[in-house]
Amino acid sequence: MIKKFAFASAGFVVMAVLASTLPAQFTVDGTQARVGQTFSVTVSGGFPNSVWMLGIDTDPGPTSFPSQGLSVDLGFSPAFVAINDQLCDGNGDGQIAFQPILDNSFSGVSYYIQALNTDPTNVLNIVKSNLREAVIHPSDPGVGTVTNLTINDDGSALVSFGFNFPFYGQSYSDVYVNANGNMTFGQANSSFLVDESFFLGGPPCVAPFFTDLNPELGGTIDVDTTATPGQALAVRFNGVADNLGSGPTTFTVTFYAGGHIAFDFGSVGPTNSVITGISSGGQATTNGQDLSAPGFEAYGAPLGIYQVFSSASPFDLQNSYLLFGRVGNAGYLTFF
Repeated sequence: MIKKFAFASAGFVVMAVLASTLPAQFTVDGTQARVGQTFSVTVSGGFPNSVWMLGIDTDPGPTSFPSQGLSVDLGFSPAFVAINDQLCDGNGDGQIAFQPILDNSFSGVSYYIQALNTDPTNVLNIVKSNLREAVIHPSDPGVGTVTNLTINDDGSALVSFGFNFPFYGQSYSDVYVNANGNMTFGQANSSFLVDESFFLGGPPCVAPFFTDLNPELGGTIDVDTTATPGQALAVRFNGVADNLGSGPTTFTVTFYAGGHIAFDFGSVGPTNSVITGISSGGQATTNGQDLSAPGFEAYGAPLGIYQVFSSASPFDLQNSYLLFGRVGNAGYLTFF
């Protein structure tokens, strides 16, 4: 039974040993899962024919139960969810798969997961797994009204969000979609030069793939209100050519009303001279990262979160998903 749920698996693998002599572990399968996707948990090495439960919370705890001699590492905040009465088989193995309640407002939030297992011959003998941390990716917002943008080489188009979008402590009702693979706030960006100092010192910028693209040579740029207009807006570059003839580039950037930003990459043409990331602009502080490194990093203004790709370090995010989850008033976590 799901008591309460406000977020889903972030698509990670958890390896944990129960706090006893049992060689037990539990895993969360899938890769980079999003809100609304099936959340699967497998327990192995537990007590045969035993009951186990899964706890998930945004607070790492701990919480003590003196009568049972147990201290659970979860905090039991209002966002806590317990999935009860799962059964292990005769080998001590069990599995559950479910789709939780949808709530994109929790996208980008860290949460914690722990399994508890009860000895069927002694209900007071409860063992727990180690606590593991993960993050939440927003759901795919679906397709709504799609509008093709006519943007020339180095050109731009001003697009309305349909909601107020918070970015580094400021609120915006529209964004410039620029031909060269980036979006800016307050003013357009016609620069085709992949320059780190301009990326940091120019207007606030969201750059999925900042390079010298040219939609006049091929491909399209679309804006999609998504299936949840007023909650998300997607901008899609579909097979857009570049001025060096490297091949078509495809990606989607989705802006969520809560301030989260998702990059979803397909195949790309150029792999050198590319900037990917976000910047608060106005001389944001240098803060280059390896965006393909598993895990997450957290930064606030004036620190941007980005990577400069070059011939020495070519673009390596093809066919991957990258989330910038807004935290606080002006900070972002990035999750690969």
